[in-house]
Amino acid sequence: MVAPSVCFHCGGHPFRLYTSPFNQKGNAGRPYYICNSCGLFLVFDDLRGNSEDNPRCYCAVSSKRHISGPKKRIPRRIFFIYRLRECNFYQNAIDSNGQQLVVENDELVNMFALLKFA
Repeated sequence: MVAPSVCFHCGGHPFRLYTSPFNQKGNAGRPYYICNSCGLFLVFDDLRGNSEDNPRCYCAVSSKRHISGPKKRIPRRIFFIYRLRECNFYQNAIDSNGQQLVVENDELVNMFALLKFA
């Protein structure tokens, strides 16, 4: 994957880190970028959630699918962000009835933690 060139929020430079191997949100050991100036999480640096079928961002690039953590306002909601995180694209995944899509089963989220990332 290509690193974001700048932070879309403040123009700072991205810095690559890894989530803790003890992360219990299904992201253990995942590489990600934060901004070294403002500390904003930018994007995970792997292929998980990438698909050409995802919605297009403001830059006309396919987005990256994410699942929110269990302690967020809407736990385990599915949403899309720009996969290179150079624009502020954000879109909730909505079902045919206009309802927010969520992952109801923590076991499914835990299975993601077993995947290997490129």
